[in-house]
Amino acid sequence: MSSQRDDLVYVEDMLARVRRIRTKTRGVTWPRFRDDEDLHDIVERSISIVGEAARKVSKQFRDAHPEVPWADTMSIRHKIVHDHFEVS
Repeated sequence: MSSQRDDLVYVEDMLARVRRIRTKTRGVTWPRFRDDEDLHDIVERSISIVGEAARKVSKQFRDAHPEVPWADTMSIRHKIVHDHFEVS
């Protein structure tokens, strides 16, 4: 079971990864993103880390913050990791 401190560490990690995605994709057009495998790797890995961190946040913390789409955040990680070829 996670402590409040652990929950905040996971949430900060999630936010840092979202900021990284935003920084790396700022001003990037769809055609450029589509063709840039390195950018794909950065975004996919960051999303995977966000989903894994969300999974480690305690249920109590998640319940206290229903404004965060926790289930979607965790499931997109699963989709990227396990159904990689179906992701577009």
